[in-house]
Amino acid sequence: MTSNPKRIASGKPDMPQPFHARLATLLELRGMNQSDLARAVWGEVKNKQGLMVARNRDRISQYLAGKSNPEPDNLRRMAKALGVKPEELAPDLVAEAIRGTKPEVAFHAVSGHPDKVVLTINTIVPMQLAVKIVGDLASAGARTH
Repeated sequence: MTSNPKRIASGKPDMPQPFHARLATLLELRGMNQSDLARAVWGEVKNKQGLMVARNRDRISQYLAGKSNPEPDNLRRMAKALGVKPEELAPDLVAEAIRGTKPEVAFHAVSGHPDKVVLTINTIVPMQLAVKIVGDLASAGARTH
């Protein structure tokens, strides 16, 4: 149920739109408006006039205006409602969250083995590159897990 990233991206495929633009594009592709998405993510609430309205419609408006970004849980819920993965909806936010939790590349010495290090790579790369890196590590006799 995922979207073709090339349909979402503007310009060159390797230069994705920021989150707010991708959100607007996906809403349009899905034929949804802000209230539809808010309702799918947070449900409905009765307003002062007694009508059922989408809860947190203002959040979607803030996201579309580029004034704020969703928390990880809300990003996951929005992505699910739009039928995409969170990294398809907001690759810039997902990458930022990953970078914020761990360094992109780290080397740690191995006690008793001055010629060896533990290499940690925590970054988003194309699948083909990841497979190549793991293959190269395996060819060098490195243990991967």
